[in-house]
Amino acid sequence: MGQLQKVIVVDATADRRHMNAELLTECGLCVIAAESAEDALNYIEEHSSEVAALFTDMTVDRAFDGAILARAVCEAWPEIEVIMTSGAQCAELPRASRFLPKPWDFPHMLTQLEGIIRNSGQSH
Repeated sequence: MGQLQKVIVVDATADRRHMNAELLTECGLCVIAAESAEDALNYIEEHSSEVAALFTDMTVDRAFDGAILARAVCEAWPEIEVIMTSGAQCAELPRASRFLPKPWDFPHMLTQLEGIIRNSGQSH
C-alpha cells in the first residue's frame, strides 16, 4: 500500500507551526509544515496523491486565509480531509471539513488526524 499519509500543517506563527509539526512527527505521522496558505496549496497541487489531511489555522494570510484554502482543497481534492482551527467562531465551514476550536488539546487533534489517516489508508 502506498504511503498517502501526509498531513499538511499550516500556521503563520513559526513556533506553533514547528511545535505542532514536531509533535505529530514524534507520534509517527508524516508532516509537511507550511508557512502560508499559498505554500500549502502549491504543495498539494504537486503532491495531492500523497496528502491525507490539511490542518490549517483560519488566520494564516490576510489575502489568502485558512477558510479560502480549506474551500479550495475541499473543492479540488475532496479526498483530502480538512481540519480548520481558530480562537474565533467559524461562521462558514466548507462542506466536508471539520472545525477544532482553540484552545484544543494535542491528544484530541492527534486522534482526529490518526482517524483520517487510518481511513485514507483503507480507501487507497
